[in-house]
Amino acid sequence: MARRARPPDPAAAIGPLFELPAPRRPQPKFKNPIRPVWSENKARFIARYLKYFVFVTKHGTYIDGFAGPQNVKRHDMWTAKLVLESEPRWFRHFYLFEIKRRKVRALEQLRDDQPPRNRQKKEPRRDVQVIHDDVNVALPSLLATTPIRPKEAVFCLLDQHTFECHWSTLAEVASYPKAEHKNELLYFLPSYWLPRAIAGLKDTSIIERWWGRSDWSVNAEYVGRTWEHGTPLPSKRVEAAAKMKEAGWPVRFRLDPMVPYPDWREGYAETIDRINALEPEMVTIGALRATSAKSLRRASEANGRDASIFDYLTEERDPSGFKYRIRPDLQLELFRFAIERLAKGSAVPALCKEDASLWTQLGMKFRGCHCLLGADDPLAKTGDRPTFPALAPRSVRRPR
Repeated sequence: MARRARPPDPAAAIGPLFELPAPRRPQPKFKNPIRPVWSENKARFIARYLKYFVFVTKHGTYIDGFAGPQNVKRHDMWTAKLVLESEPRWFRHFYLFEIKRRKVRALEQLRDDQPPRNRQKKEPRRDVQVIHDDVNVALPSLLATTPIRPKEAVFCLLDQHTFECHWSTLAEVASYPKAEHKNELLYFLPSYWLPRAIAGLKDTSIIERWWGRSDWSVNAEYVGRTWEHGTPLPSKRVEAAAKMKEAGWPVRFRLDPMVPYPDWREGYAETIDRINALEPEMVTIGALRATSAKSLRRASEANGRDASIFDYLTEERDPSGFKYRIRPDLQLELFRFAIERLAKGSAVPALCKEDASLWTQLGMKFRGCHCLLGADDPLAKTGDRPTFPALAPRSVRRPR
């Protein structure tokens, strides 16, 4: 007996309620690598780079701020060892800094194991100094004695773990007086785990020494979109500062550089209102300025950047002969607007690297440039908080 056919399913005729995505292959899972390949490859990269470095310079000084090995048993990822043993052996001076005693012993052994110079290959005499001290203390002290000749080629490696290298140390190396070329610097910035590392800090002075300041640089949203390419928009920076304040960090802002673009009042009013809502300790303001406007314009154009920001600078330097600035009447108008708007909040205003006469014109008591927290900063002293100054009457007339 034949089976009776089933009636058609109405749902099959209608079809599925929604389209299902195509099945995906599961992501493969990998175990954590047994060997720290990133450290190993970084050490090899630096050694290879310095090999070409001496091919060009034929000499050189090598400075390593954190020279000890990460793992005394893994010499293949020890940068100082790879550089010392690299050929040609044309580096003449080595300054190897390390604060941990166990790693200092390894460096001293590495120094003592170096073979004598090969006179047939015209290898120079080598001076290898192992310095058992904090690089943030010892390196500036060393540079103060000017041990490096003006024409000596210098490579400095600051391969910190996270926050060990102070910004002042970096500035000392970068500004060391040289006759021609500046020192080459390779600075390790742990960008991947930086947010997690900052969140885990309880001592705020650590990050202030590392970052070199405690303020957040912001601007009008239009300025950020037009000329600050590759950086977070000012509104996003204020949001990040709010999270830091919630975590207990002191917060200050730099409203700098202010630019008198069309509709600047609306743009800066919006930014200042965001700042006031956060109630930072201080807001330091500054106007657009440049030490070399023409060269900066050429560099911007060569890199495909919008160079129109330099149109706001005058063709003559300021009275000090050091900076190109915007017109004095525009600068005063910008600052007056910002200070009057900041008066609606609780932040203390200050000016960045401005002459005392401008402070006077704005009715402010000259206090220098207090962008950083420090022992001499009034905001760092309990019960010594300066009051918001009263604005002086307008005394500068705008030209017709």
